[in-house]
Amino acid sequence: MELPMASRSTTQILAICCLMTASSAVAGPLQGIQSIAAGPYHACATMANGQVQCWGMYTAFALGDGRKSNTRRATPAPVRTLHGATAVASGDHHSCAIENGGVRCWGGLINADVNVLGDGRAPPIYDYSIYAMNPSPTAANELDANIVSVSSNYHHTCAIRRITNMDSLWCWGGPNGSGLLGDGTRIDRNVPVRANGFSASSHIAAVATGDDFTCAVAGGGAWCWGANGSGQLGLGTTSGTHLTPEPVVGLSSGVSAIAAASDHACAIVSGNVMCWGRNNSSDVLGNGSTNNSKIPVAVVGLPAGVTAIAMGLSHTCALANGGVKCWGEKGSGKLGNECVLQAPLPCSTPVDVTGLTSGVIAISAPGHGNYTCAILQDHTARCWGNNAMGQLGNGINHGGSSSTPTTVVEADYIFYDSFGMTAD
Repeated sequence: MELPMASRSTTQILAICCLMTASSAVAGPLQGIQSIAAGPYHACATMANGQVQCWGMYTAFALGDGRKSNTRRATPAPVRTLHGATAVASGDHHSCAIENGGVRCWGGLINADVNVLGDGRAPPIYDYSIYAMNPSPTAANELDANIVSVSSNYHHTCAIRRITNMDSLWCWGGPNGSGLLGDGTRIDRNVPVRANGFSASSHIAAVATGDDFTCAVAGGGAWCWGANGSGQLGLGTTSGTHLTPEPVVGLSSGVSAIAAASDHACAIVSGNVMCWGRNNSSDVLGNGSTNNSKIPVAVVGLPAGVTAIAMGLSHTCALANGGVKCWGEKGSGKLGNECVLQAPLPCSTPVDVTGLTSGVIAISAPGHGNYTCAILQDHTARCWGNNAMGQLGNGINHGGSSSTPTTVVEADYIFYDSFGMTAD
């Protein structure tokens, strides 16, 4: 029943006022950002105080602050009840964080037959609550502690568990018809399942989730599994689907990082970048060609010493010597550089992101989206590209895009959720 204004508490009245004016004012840069995860329609960041703050599209409670609507939030707000978070990953309308060594997820999918939260409930499911993984008893024991890395994209998530010198990889969600969970089946999973093919002594250094495939760095080499129609597994073929991890051709050692997008992937090998999969007219592989590649090819024009890579739907970025370079399709300003000399063609070789040629420590892009974010040495963030859902976090709530980096800002009001409770 709707209460008349005179019957509401002071807190409830404040909640109404603040919700009505939530997008009207912003303050300075959001300070203390430790890591950032860009999803297609929203982004999240871990903070120095252990909180996670999110911004962008509210659909399916994706921002974790207790609100669900089809509106945008253009500035960050704290995720409810999360403290002690050390990492975060964002998919289409869900995110997962590592808190005190365990995995906790929120958001979900509407009208989809996949539970991306991994809590065992039957889909479709979406919730503002922060769910710890609630799988079968064995898997719960595996994922409530000792998680060191998590990756989400589209409708599935994977996490690396490490105990002493024994690593294992756990995945959940789907659709698993392509085998993207790596458990040897085509069954969607509402709870985490262990990916097959890695020995107990394998050091699993990284995991990357694509739209319908997954890749990992294990034993110093690159491994991929799932769909392979564009050669995105890097196996030298484009046939079939692969239900368990397979070694990427030519990348058996020296791999330090890996990234995956819609149907292409890249890896850092001894400080250089190799990419494979779909290329088409965007030249997202960065090798000066528009042809797909079923084996890794070298990106042309990057300096040595690349330390991070981030991949979007049709663009790729790399971090080298503190500076960011991007290449691929340049619509929506996703390259962070006008690239006018090559208009209207894509930037087939890496270009500097305007204003970010030094001082950057981390980058992130949504494998199914069209923007990128970077963390600077002062632990503030800059984002550029598509802003249709407010995912740049710059306080601009009317969509559009930016071809130059903009600052992720904090809101200058205290946010109250619809229950009249402070969200910080």
